[in-house]
Amino acid sequence: MSKTVVMLAALLPTLALAGLPEDGKKRTEGFIDRLLAVKAIDKGPLPKADQEANAKVFAELDGFFDWDYLMSEPVKPRIDKFSPTEKDEFTKKFREVLRLAAYPDSGSFFRTAKYKVNLGKETAPDRVTVSIDAKKGDIETQVDIHYKKMGDTLKLYDVSFDGDSLVKDYQNQMVRIIDKGGAKDLIAKIDKRKAELEKPKK
Repeated sequence: MSKTVVMLAALLPTLALAGLPEDGKKRTEGFIDRLLAVKAIDKGPLPKADQEANAKVFAELDGFFDWDYLMSEPVKPRIDKFSPTEKDEFTKKFREVLRLAAYPDSGSFFRTAKYKVNLGKETAPDRVTVSIDAKKGDIETQVDIHYKKMGDTLKLYDVSFDGDSLVKDYQNQMVRIIDKGGAKDLIAKIDKRKAELEKPKK
């Protein structure tokens, strides 16, 4: 084996690891680009053309997420409290609420904030976290986007705001609701939240 081949073999692991932080940054920039394309519901229902445009962008944004994790982790400690029908209903409705809450609000945030996407940091052989330094008015926020590699694609499985995990926050809230009123109460609250999100903002 030549010295050149040996050197290349030694470099391969380093090159592979170096790619994940850069891939994470590019993935995040593409994610923000799609969020900026979302048309927000402001003072009235969106025109049909805007609704169709949003449906297309929403479908593109859906591809950035690890939905199985996002739908299961928040209720994992109390999953035994759900019937199969309730679990299916929760999964369907919670996903709709996340889409309605996250996509327009995040798009609005990035349109009005100053932000910088940093190079990702590898947290495991298949995971990378990308930090975004954001400032809106006088408020500075660090947003950490957490990805895991699934096949050839990085999928977003959590977001942290100033170190606080959104998935963990959802889990804490949902466990309290289930302990007090059961799965039915949680689904009822999700229905209420969905109705609020679908109303035009004043």
